Amino acid sequence: YFFADNSAKTLVFNRLVAPKLGFASDDAAAVAAIPKARHCVEVLEGFLADSAYFAGGAFSLADIHAGAQLDMLRDCAEGAELVHGTRVAAWLDHITARPSFQTTTWDRLLEAA
Repeated sequence: YFFADNSAKTLVFNRLVAPKLGFASDDAAAVAAIPKARHCVEVLEGFLADSAYFAGGAFSLADIHAGAQLDMLRDCAEGAELVHGTRVAAWLDHITARPSFQTTTWDRLLEAA
């Protein structure tokens, strides 16, 4: 869902990635991606309904992958609004507090580049 055309990846690219890398962003594409991005968050909510993590009771590769993407989504104003108050937001707060996550944030990676 996140990587579907005109979904969360389009919103993140146009609001966060393109400007940071000096590329042109497409405001219309970002706005058009919001409904599918919302659906993405809703689907991910379902995975967290009965579990603390996306693939069950333990932290896994699913959480690592989703954490990086959802952290960038939450860095966009529209994405932050979509995630706010959801189980995804609580999960993301938990994931991003991990020391391993803190060493691999967007800003930390840019510093190392």
